[in-house]
Amino acid sequence: MIFNTSRYGGCSAQTAPRICNECLTPEGGRVRAVAGIRTDFKFYDYSNPLEWNLGIYLDKIFIIPKVIGEYNGGEAITGDGFGDAITRPLGRTHSGTWSEPFDPDNVDFYNGLSGSNGIWRLILVTERYIRDSGVGVSFDPTAPIQTDINSTNLFVVNFSFANPLLIKAYDKPELIFGGCGTLAELVANYCPPPATVLPGEGVCPTDPAELGLYGAYKS
Repeated sequence: MIFNTSRYGGCSAQTAPRICNECLTPEGGRVRAVAGIRTDFKFYDYSNPLEWNLGIYLDKIFIIPKVIGEYNGGEAITGDGFGDAITRPLGRTHSGTWSEPFDPDNVDFYNGLSGSNGIWRLILVTERYIRDSGVGVSFDPTAPIQTDINSTNLFVVNFSFANPLLIKAYDKPELIFGGCGTLAELVANYCPPPATVLPGEGVCPTDPAELGLYGAYKS
């Protein structure tokens, strides 16, 4: 029997080649920092600190440099399969949590994050890499008071998002997640590109070629 190929099409799964790297250094656990990235902000090189500085300057990025966190890695959702297949993939739900010490000055920040309605992507920072959610994230922050007198009161933030794929990992930028003092110094020494220059102090390059697409640091 000859089947009409326009009516009886096949399907094939595309599988990327696996990289065999026996020199890989295994990475330690824990989410160690997080960042929020507005969904309309595009990175061209996640390891470039100037791109991070530009996002911070434009209020497109917030950074929390020291947290304790975990992430479920993306849990598969399945539905009923057809034919001999028992199940079929429907997507993945991603979830996790991070905590940082309670600071009353940040209550308004977390209230705003709770109502942000998916305008932020989430960056999870581990020992060696950063992982980008790729899509908008829902946040549920709480600030419980512990019973144990020797415990620490924390902000505890639950997050979740739907992405059918495992999220990608990229190399960390230098210094960006080094702590509040290091980040403040980077921000203070940042010169934005010409299209976004605002009045400010410091010696910045005046030649657009020196500033480039993402700005530069003060000499």
